[in-house]
Formats: sequence, C-alpha cells, structure tokens
Amino acid sequence: MRRFIGIAALMIVIALVGQSAMAQSFKFGHINSDELIQSMPEYDQPPLNSRNSAKNCQCLELMQVNGIIRAMHIKKRVKLLMIS
Repeated sequence: MRRFIGIAALMIVIALVGQSAMAQSFKFGHINSDELIQSMPEYDQPPLNSRNSAKNCQCLELMQVNGIIRAMHIKKRVKLLMIS
C-alpha cells in the first residue's frame, strides 16, 4: 500500500512539474499591445461603419424633426375640427 501511495505521489509531482515547465517554454518575449495598435495605419482613420453611422444619425435627427412638425400640424387640424 505504501508503495502505491509513493508511486501515485511521484506521478502527481511529475505531472505538475511537467505542466509548469511546458507553460514557460513557449514564451519568446513581451509585446506592448497599446503601442502595437497605435503603430497600425488603420488607427488614425475612423472605420467606415462609424462614418456611415454618423450619416444615419443625421438622417434620424431630420426624420425626428419632420415627425414633430407633422405632429404639430395634426394637433392644429384636430383643434380646428373640434371648434367647428
């Protein structure tokens, strides 16, 4: 029984040491991701999606203003119909 526990403990130790050694062996260096992203040429240019969304936002604002104006005209017509 003692021999079995010793062999099991030895296998666990070997497995743990093997895992930690394997995790450390593939590291070659450090990359600063912020510096890397800022060095890309696409960093300064806004993506096309944001440009399109800005145009869509302007269109939505115009639609909202038109909707408010139409609602005001409808309210005036309703008041005129209620008076007569």
